Amino acid sequence: MDGTPIIINGDYTCLYDEQGRITGHFGVQEDITERRRAELAEQQLRQQLQARKHDLEAIFAAAESVSLIKTDLNSVILEASTGAEVLFGYNREELIGRHVSLLHTDADSERLPGYVDPLCHEHQPVRMETELVRRDGSRFPALLTIHPITNSRGELVETLGVSFDISDQKRAAQELAEAVAAKTTFLNAVSHDLRSPLNALTGFVDLLTAPDLEEEQRQSYVQQCRHASGRLLELIDSLLDLSRLQAGRLKLRPAPFDLHAAIQSQCTVYRHLAGEHGLAFTCTCGLFEAGVPQWVEADATRLGQILSNLLSNAIKYTQEGGIDLRVCTGLDDRITFQVRDTGPGIPPDQQAHIFAAFDRAGYQGSRSGHGLGLAIVRELTELFGGKIALESTPGVGSTFSVTLPLTPVVAPETERDAATDMKAASPALGEETPTSPLHVLVADDEQTNVFLAQVLLEQFGCTVTTAKNGTAALEAWRTQRLDALVLDRHMPDLDGVELAKRIRAEEQTEGCPRVPIALYTAYARSEVEAVLEGGLFDTFLGKPLDSTELRQWIKSLVGR
Repeated sequence: MDGTPIIINGDYTCLYDEQGRITGHFGVQEDITERRRAELAEQQLRQQLQARKHDLEAIFAAAESVSLIKTDLNSVILEASTGAEVLFGYNREELIGRHVSLLHTDADSERLPGYVDPLCHEHQPVRMETELVRRDGSRFPALLTIHPITNSRGELVETLGVSFDISDQKRAAQELAEAVAAKTTFLNAVSHDLRSPLNALTGFVDLLTAPDLEEEQRQSYVQQCRHASGRLLELIDSLLDLSRLQAGRLKLRPAPFDLHAAIQSQCTVYRHLAGEHGLAFTCTCGLFEAGVPQWVEADATRLGQILSNLLSNAIKYTQEGGIDLRVCTGLDDRITFQVRDTGPGIPPDQQAHIFAAFDRAGYQGSRSGHGLGLAIVRELTELFGGKIALESTPGVGSTFSVTLPLTPVVAPETERDAATDMKAASPALGEETPTSPLHVLVADDEQTNVFLAQVLLEQFGCTVTTAKNGTAALEAWRTQRLDALVLDRHMPDLDGVELAKRIRAEEQTEGCPRVPIALYTAYARSEVEAVLEGGLFDTFLGKPLDSTELRQWIKSLVGR
């Protein structure tokens, strides 16, 4: 009636008269519009279901990183994905028709019904962390989600289990927890080892303020302060070295050096140190007899650091007996350094951790040590491309062996003393203080650093001008006749490096003589090596300021 098209299904019959002529017709019509719409909707639904079936089959076939397993209400497997085959090690045909408990541990199978009940009643996905079993019997942690599959009436007819292997996540979480624990242990150890010498420093400094202090007591307290500050500096240097090594920022600087002289220097120093602790020290190297090359190309400083740490560790942790250093050659220009001690030894279960920072495995109760030496030795050995090994028997002693590739070279025309490069010898004491008429500028924004340098320089006979920033230092250099400059690395408005650049540029422009400049910094020398090699500075003065190094530099400038 309203003009809307409809679909009609009709059955018509013609009416005839006696002569066989059509006189009319009779028909029955049925409106089948709704039926046709229903048929069309059913056809579309079937197509959608078929497409979804194809999609699901494709997902089952393609999903390799996740296991998809469809089961009936009795937990019998109806379908399994490619990922299930990969994860569990079964073929699809081997899984279909089997009970899903095949893939679960016995304990897990017992608690599964408790998870399935809510699934049946509430038709909501159930998630759990569980342990699953592969065909070979191995177990792995997994995240399992069971999804309900319902029919058109909303009745639960099947379930779909989706599971992931979370071994990597578990491992990462464990490593993170261990890293956090290690960091906490590290910070606690650093705090302890920093506070110990600081406690001595502050305590003896307070004692030095006593008005009625006798000279002998004063000298004793000063010596204790020096010892504590030395321990503090050693710890800080070790921490910085370890940090740079682990970050890959410490680079080896190979150069020819006399290996024999360097080893003999180490033996001299540590034979004396061992004797002070009542220990024997032997150096059964037989350098020439063993075929150890005299001249090699390597980083002498870092090799010396390896040997120093091994030898000092052996002395620290050996209560009686002695220490032996052996050197021998191997294949492919490799040289092995062995340090053997008669210390307490290290239990087998602790040997794997002995190279960790602040680890004192088997050494509790022994002489003090910050526990960084072996960690640095391991990192340096790996940086050299070498290997480190440990043999230890509790109650007998330990042997640390470091094998390094050291390339033999011909001795240079001017032989250098490797002992100084390896920093094994202690600074010479009682050197004559030079009398210097030099005028020296000290620039540093930290007044205590300025004051210390000023006092030492004045003791050496220098006239000292001070500046608290780079701008003031530049003005002083332009207006005064200065014989040398001591510049801090970091200062407000104009740092030491930029200041040195401006001075060198003006020297060239004005034709002025080159003024000696020392870089005065709390950075380790290795961290500013590139700056030193740039030609701006003539020497390096570290913080804390070493009076011997400062004296030697001033002495080298006198009479120039």
